[in-house]
Amino acid sequence: MSDSLAPSEPLPTNPNAGLTVAQRRMLAVFEIVLCSSVPTQLALGYVLTLGGWSPTTASGALSLPYVLTLSLADTLLLIVLMVCCCTRTASGRRRCGSGSGRCGARC
Repeated sequence: MSDSLAPSEPLPTNPNAGLTVAQRRMLAVFEIVLCSSVPTQLALGYVLTLGGWSPTTASGALSLPYVLTLSLADTLLLIVLMVCCCTRTASGRRRCGSGSGRCGARC
């Protein structure tokens, strides 16, 4: 099997290396907002509504299946987003994987 799919040069270990302090801070703010649950719940609510799920019952009360599905899907999506945010860099992968880092403070 050939190595034609292998990268010709190693990937950078820190994707933030070329960013200024202001850019790194804006990226951190973006990650915080993204992981705040509001954008993910709005997006998932829209997807559920497109799928034919109604957030309310015929009597106007909240639909339990809708709320449970939205909550569980949002939880899973947030876990994936937080892991992705925490493991973007090599040092983040080491700290988050070992349990000794401050992964929760970064995401």
